[in-house]
Amino acid sequence: MVQNKKIETNNLHGTGCTLSSAIVSFLALGYSLEDSIFKAKEYLTKCLDILLNWEKDFALLIIVIKY
Repeated sequence: MVQNKKIETNNLHGTGCTLSSAIVSFLALGYSLEDSIFKAKEYLTKCLDILLNWEKDFALLIIVIKY
């Protein structure tokens, strides 16, 4: 089982497709199935972290522009 920190966000649409695409991509690069799963999960977690930080920055920008 692959475990990682839970990322709190409402923008999870498409994460299953992203994860499966990343797994297949790592398999195509020659990684084992197990390594591909771990690398894909790491990739997806990084993407969500970036998105979460972008959401916070964007929300702050909207607040600044509004007021």
